[in-house]
Formats: sequence, structure tokens, C-alpha cells
Amino acid sequence: MEETKFLIVIGLDIEGYTNKPIIQQLKVQKKLEDWVLKASEEAKLSDSGVAPKWIDTGDGGFLIYKTDYLKSLTFFEIFYRELDRHNDDVKDEAKILVRAAVHCDDALHWQGKLGVRYAGNAINVCARILNGMLRSYSNQVVCSGIYMEKIMQGGVAVKGRRMQDYVDKHGVGHAVWNMQKVPGFGVELETDHLHEDPHEWRFES
Repeated sequence: MEETKFLIVIGLDIEGYTNKPIIQQLKVQKKLEDWVLKASEEAKLSDSGVAPKWIDTGDGGFLIYKTDYLKSLTFFEIFYRELDRHNDDVKDEAKILVRAAVHCDDALHWQGKLGVRYAGNAINVCARILNGMLRSYSNQVVCSGIYMEKIMQGGVAVKGRRMQDYVDKHGVGHAVWNMQKVPGFGVELETDHLHEDPHEWRFES
């Protein structure tokens, strides 16, 4: 059993996946797989010597890796670059839209009988904030408060705006931040969807 401090989890959700015909679902999954692999390689997520792990959810999945926080921003830039190239070359019905969330947290992982297993809130919280994303924004990228704190300490050129907190099914509130990098990834939010206190909209180091 091994403890990993601040395991980084990227959650991806394909918009409208279950409404697609089965053959179209297969095509979308293959595209997603190609983009995840390409972005992981170019962002050097394996620099720790450990290859990123993928947990499939059918309509997306969770990418788990152990290198530094800022590499996930490079991952998003490459991933959405490939997605945009695809969408520019196809008809509307063949476009692929993917929402993303990222979180970092302590986790335990071990080799179980069903493969690598994880315990802790690293994946759980990422799943919560991914599930709580607004469906009115396509290709949005959000993150948890602890992740925003980590990347802002590095002085990166990312526009972070705090959204309304997401309260999960257990009644636990999660601070959620909208991330945008121009050019790069993410979307601009309407002010109605930002935190009720304007003083909380921007991260203060």
C-alpha cells in the first residue's frame, strides 16, 4: 500500500454521450482515447516514471497522475486543441464536446484483484465537481479550490473565477473555480453563475 500526496485527477465528461447511437459512441470514445494519450505524452505526465492511470466511465473517465500541478494545464491546452481541430472539420452532428474538472488530494492506492484501486477523496471530489458543472456551458474546465491555490502559487496566466459553491448529495459544499486560458481552453462565465460575493470572484494569494 502506498500513500501519494496530492494525487492529481482530471475528470472528463462527453456531452450528450448517452443520446448518441452505439456506433457513434464508439467513434467518440476512440477520439477521446487518442486525445488523452496525445495530451498526456506531450504534457509529460509520466515524468515521475509512473504512467498516468485511466478509469473509464463510458461517457468519459478519470485520468490520474503523479507529477506537478501545472502539467495539467498543458494537458488541457493540447487536449482542447485536438478537440477544436476535430470540430472545425466535421458537421455539427459529429462535433464532440467535453467538460473537464481537476482536483488534487491525498490518496491511497494499491494493486487489488481488479487492478489498481484507490481510496480517499482525490477521485471522489473530482467526480462531485464534474457532476455539478453547468450544462449550459460546453467545453468548460473547472477545478477545486485547493487546485486553484496550487496553480496560482506558480503565477500562471490562467483566468480563474469562483463559481457558486456546489453542494453534493451528502450536503457537503465544494468551492468550484472556472478556469480559462486564452488561447488555450475554457469558457467565459456569465456573472449570474459566479459566486454570490463579488469579492470571491478572483483568487487572492
